[in-house]
Amino acid sequence: MAKMGPEIWTPATAEEEQRIYSGVETDAASVKRDALQLRQWLLDQPHLPDVPEEDLPWLERYLVCSKNSLERAKRGLDCYFTVRSEAPAIFADRDSDTSAFKRTFDYTYVVTLPKLTPALHRVHVYAYAPPDAYGGDLNDFSFEDLYRRMSMTMDVKFREDLCAGEVCVLDLQHNTAGHMAKFTAVLPFVKNFFACSLAAYPARIHQIHVINAPSYMSTIEGLIKPFLKKKIQDRVIIHPPGLDSFFEHVPKAMLPKDYGGEEKSLKELSDAWRTKIEAYRPWFLAQEGVKSDESRRVGDKTALQEEIFGCQGSFRQLTVD
Repeated sequence: MAKMGPEIWTPATAEEEQRIYSGVETDAASVKRDALQLRQWLLDQPHLPDVPEEDLPWLERYLVCSKNSLERAKRGLDCYFTVRSEAPAIFADRDSDTSAFKRTFDYTYVVTLPKLTPALHRVHVYAYAPPDAYGGDLNDFSFEDLYRRMSMTMDVKFREDLCAGEVCVLDLQHNTAGHMAKFTAVLPFVKNFFACSLAAYPARIHQIHVINAPSYMSTIEGLIKPFLKKKIQDRVIIHPPGLDSFFEHVPKAMLPKDYGGEEKSLKELSDAWRTKIEAYRPWFLAQEGVKSDESRRVGDKTALQEEIFGCQGSFRQLTVD
């Protein structure tokens, strides 16, 4: 599938791609060969949709991001298509032409920075917009709409980008009591979003940085950390006031000007992402029916449920919650 919309990040160079392949002990030729095998496996699964040949580059990226493990990629792709049928609240009705989608950009900046880090990681920033951007009224702000938009962002990202891992930045400078009230009201939805997304998208999360943390950060941490696997919990870094310790991990120059960097502002980068997702609108609409057909699955979903929710959850909670 051809890329759509503006180029919003600098792709890895040929030399950087080779470094990424080497990091998972493979090379470009092997990845292409294994992606063909992965596609054939998908075609052989009666409950999974056909993946067209034009999507082979996506399968190549998915495989590399799955640490070049065919078995890991197979499990991930099964999750990817299954959550689309089992979690429609997150993965259905993803239309960028709706007022619900457009409103999310008034309240939040969810951006991917244009440049890779020296370690070839891609940096993603999640930040609330300042109150004057939306008049200080959160009545129309919806975490459900926001996370649906974030799932769209992840689809675009993994369709186009190849990197050695992801670095996530949570900026809480403009987090308010109103945000917290809305967040705690939809905790079951948030839990399902994290569970489904972490299982379906092959994100190799290197670090999660929390900056501009409020005095009640321990409360936020207590709400969010249970949604993360232990190995990801251990990669969360909560920075003290100021950004000096953060700059030790992410070069200041590659950050938006909001943080004293040389990149475009968060607002400008967010607007570019909006244009990008809008360009993908025909693809997202076409994807509404591209999901698993559970009536055709051979065997039960116990192993898959454990992959997504751990031992204590099941797809049933997606409808109960």
